[in-house]
Amino acid sequence: MACSHRYREADVGTLTLLPGEIEHQYLAQVLRYLDASSPNPVVKDPWVIDLHSKIEFNFDEGTHVDKAWVEWLAHRVRLFDEWTQKFIDEYAQKKEAITVLRLCPGLDSKDLRLSYGKSVRWIDVDCPQIIDLRRSLLPPPAGADYQQIKAEVLTQEWLDSVPNDRPTLILAEHVFPFLPQAPAQDFIRRLASHFPSGHIYMLVTGALVARAMKIMPITKDTKFGIQWPIDNPKQITALNPRLRTLEALTDADLNSSGYLGGKKPPWFGGLTAVTSIIPGGQTMQGYMRFAFDDYSQSIRSSKASSTRSLRSSFSRSFRTANGSSTRSIASNSTTSSSTIS
Repeated sequence: MACSHRYREADVGTLTLLPGEIEHQYLAQVLRYLDASSPNPVVKDPWVIDLHSKIEFNFDEGTHVDKAWVEWLAHRVRLFDEWTQKFIDEYAQKKEAITVLRLCPGLDSKDLRLSYGKSVRWIDVDCPQIIDLRRSLLPPPAGADYQQIKAEVLTQEWLDSVPNDRPTLILAEHVFPFLPQAPAQDFIRRLASHFPSGHIYMLVTGALVARAMKIMPITKDTKFGIQWPIDNPKQITALNPRLRTLEALTDADLNSSGYLGGKKPPWFGGLTAVTSIIPGGQTMQGYMRFAFDDYSQSIRSSKASSTRSLRSSFSRSFRTANGSSTRSIASNSTTSSSTIS
């Protein structure tokens, strides 16, 4: 889907944004708008409706958005909203202050949709152009401890400036698949080490989609692609011993549970139905929750120690048994020899 863009000068000013960045931002928000403005929206979001009224886009003639994409994205947004609200509520019940660190939120209005109080420090981090765009189009959450940081997300300086005095929820819904693999992996290591404890919630995209994005109807005419495909949560937990998996879901899991309404997004048009039998077809899109803390590290150390102990014990038992067998065989051989002689 290709689009050209006209900004209303009074609302946005003169911002310089790369076409790929704008396409990525709007591709998500136009689908969100179609859900929010429908008679029975999956996610009630008056802010995305207001956003749509402030920014104008021209679509190519004949452009059609499949309703399945609209419903799929809306349910995905609802899933992350529910996960985030649950984390906030659990700490509110314990009367413990937390930080919510949202990476590259784009034009998403989660900070406005959810319910939280002053005990939540909410920080959004995105590139300067997107933060300026957000400030022009979206209001800050009223009465909240809300901050915005203009930075390229992979740089170290901004992370050093974020207080590490609270349990922290890191939201990365639209981040890691679009980052170069090695820097992104190092970034996750640093995130899991910077804060005392917390969770990381992320959207991931599998290798099959990464290879096929150039031919998929929804993305073939856009300028962004998947740089780091992730099919297994072990690709994340292997990066830092403080990380452990809490939950790893796929579209197939959500469909089988009825969460997505039983509809599969048409990743490959008419061929989508057969992708489940293709290697990687079950992990095209993933929704993962990880915990990070010293407890995770101690669990790993304990498991590693138990494994080493088990291996050592098995090895000693094997050597002992093997030695006994050898002596027994040798003894039998000697006895037999003496008898023969």
